[in-house]
Amino acid sequence: MLDYGLSDEEGEARKLTLINDETKAKALLQLLDLTVGTSEGAVIPYDLTDALDQIRLVAPPLADLPAFRRLSTVARR
Repeated sequence: MLDYGLSDEEGEARKLTLINDETKAKALLQLLDLTVGTSEGAVIPYDLTDALDQIRLVAPPLADLPAFRRLSTVARR
């Protein structure tokens, strides 16, 4: 999540905790959906799973959206 400004540095609080309401979770999901590629050789953020977990924690209904499911599948590669 370094390229998104949400990576954690040693000794800092988790930046993903800034995603703390449904509006922010929806915005992050949309950003990830638009920037994480669909091709076989697409670069996948190392901690995409952590971001998806935070989205699911803050706004569980978003986990049912096609974008979330697609990213979840990509994260398992």
